[in-house]
Amino acid sequence: MRILVTNDDGIDAIGLHVLARAMQTIGKVTVIAPDQEYSGCSAALWPMSGVKPEAYRASIDGIDEEEVWALKGPPGLCVALACLGAFNGSFDLVVAGINPGTNLGRSINHSGTLGACITARSYGISGIAISQMVDTMVPTVRRQPADNAEEATESQTAQHRNKQHSNSGETKQNDDSWDDDNLQQITDLVTQEWHTAAEIAVSAIKGLVSVASDDPVVMNINVPNRKLSEIKGWKRTEIGVDPLRVIQKATLELRSGHINTYDVKLSKGEKVEQPIHTDGGAVLSGWVSVSWLCRLEQEASVQRAGQLSAESRLDKLFASDTTANTR
Repeated sequence: MRILVTNDDGIDAIGLHVLARAMQTIGKVTVIAPDQEYSGCSAALWPMSGVKPEAYRASIDGIDEEEVWALKGPPGLCVALACLGAFNGSFDLVVAGINPGTNLGRSINHSGTLGACITARSYGISGIAISQMVDTMVPTVRRQPADNAEEATESQTAQHRNKQHSNSGETKQNDDSWDDDNLQQITDLVTQEWHTAAEIAVSAIKGLVSVASDDPVVMNINVPNRKLSEIKGWKRTEIGVDPLRVIQKATLELRSGHINTYDVKLSKGEKVEQPIHTDGGAVLSGWVSVSWLCRLEQEASVQRAGQLSAESRLDKLFASDTTANTR
């Protein structure tokens, strides 16, 4: 089995490295990931007009150097080009993550992690997204030893990069540390239990691929930031309406010293209560959330306000056009 591993945080993200090494217990791994941050890009591909994507050789400890690529483009494009044969043949599975921060509720519409999996399904391949809750960092930085020197270095790199993240779509933190006023309290990825998420992903994926199927799926796994022994178990969950915390308002403020330049200020609301049967409620309560995403399909013939009126106007438009053409 050939497995494509990608993410939306970039080729240097520690979660990607841990996941790629773990996936080697299941099959042959090829890593194709963006060369920079693409969180919140959903299933975007590329401005195809006049722009050519570029791929570069990269390296990840423990992965065959011939099987690691960085692509100048979002994760959806990484998957699309791989499925089109750009990287030496076809793939059997796409796994995206480990995302530092949950992908829950309506934020999944904007997630680059999920976007990679949705793109995979459009090419007839199952996609599994694995994300993990991130704890907010207090100003007095906590430090715990990493499993090895390589991961300690990667953690420092990821932590520095994470301070430049915006909260565009994905819930990168579980508290209020996403805005510019709180950069000193972003996230402490040194305390991240990456191997918990990786072990859960391996277990679920081994089960998924053990049964042959021609119907590709998108599986969304969200994991608490705890040791495996501290997690209560798993739940198949509904996709909640809201992420853990929503942005309530956006305003424009004239930038000092400028005439036509405005800063966008985002106001966040209180934490949203999450029922236990939803993805967010399960993770907040210490459970692993597993959700299965359906395809975007035509809605059943439900009569909604304005629907009949819109269709009636179209009937009249083409009826008058047909009459004019027969004269």
